[in-house]
Amino acid sequence: MSFARSLVALGLVDQFALIVTPVALGKGLPLFSELSAPQPLKLMSSKAFPGGAVAQIYRPV
Repeated sequence: MSFARSLVALGLVDQFALIVTPVALGKGLPLFSELSAPQPLKLMSSKAFPGGAVAQIYRPV
């Protein structure tokens, strides 16, 4: 996961595909922990699934 965080921190990711699942775990791996400043993202598309999950595509602004 540190390789992915490094790519995000260096601005080398041109698109994020995130799936939000309606489950509260209280734990997880931080993808954006190495950013030195907030990175604005633009929502490109979103799709909701019957089980409550939502797939979202974001691009850096």
